[in-house]
Amino acid sequence: ILPVPDNTNNWPLDAVEWPLEWFCSHLTTNLFSPTWEVRHGAATALRHLIKIQGRCGGRNVDIPQTQMEAVHQSWLEDIALRLVCVLTLDRFGDFVCDQVVAPVRETSAQALGSVANLLHKEQVTSILRVLLQLMDQKDWETRHGGLLGIKYIFAVRQDLLESL
Repeated sequence: ILPVPDNTNNWPLDAVEWPLEWFCSHLTTNLFSPTWEVRHGAATALRHLIKIQGRCGGRNVDIPQTQMEAVHQSWLEDIALRLVCVLTLDRFGDFVCDQVVAPVRETSAQALGSVANLLHKEQVTSILRVLLQLMDQKDWETRHGGLLGIKYIFAVRQDLLESL
C-alpha cells in the first residue's frame, strides 16, 4: 500500500495526498465516455483500484484528523453515485443468440459492490433505495442496471439483507 495520510497522524513525510487521486478522478470522468470500451475499462480499473486501495482515497494532509473519515466517506459516496449513474444511463448490450451481455453495467455494478464494502451502513442503504427506484423505470436497461447494483451490493454487504 502506498504511503497515504490517515486518521492516525503517523504517515510518512512524503505522504501529502493519495498518489492515485488524479488517476481515480480520470477514471470517474471516463465512466461517462460515449465509447462503451472506455466506460468498461474505467469501471474495471475502478473496481480493482477500490478493492485494493479504496481505504486511502480522498485523504490528504490538509484535512484535519477529526474530519478525515468523513471526507473519505464522502469521496466513496461520490464514486458510488457516479457508478449508479452509469447503471441508470448505459444502454450498450451485446446480443448473442437469445442472451444479452451488458459489460459496462456488469462491471460498474461490481465496482459499486467494492465501494459499498467500504461505505457506512447508512450510505449503502441510501444507495440501495436509489437502485430500488430504478426497478420502477420503463427501460429494461435501467431496471437491469438496478438489479445488478443490488446483486453486487448484497454480495459484499450481507449484513444489510434483513434491514431492507
